[in-house]
Amino acid sequence: MHFKIVRDFTWLWIIAIEEICATISFKRAFSNNIKLDSFLL
Repeated sequence: MHFKIVRDFTWLWIIAIEEICATISFKRAFSNNIKLDSFLL
């Protein structure tokens, strides 16, 4: 029972880290696009 809780908690951590990484990379790409657009304008 304890092992299942630890396993589920580990899965939650993995999912959370992936979500954070995706959000950071998306924001970085989005800000880069804005910089490119303003540079082209």
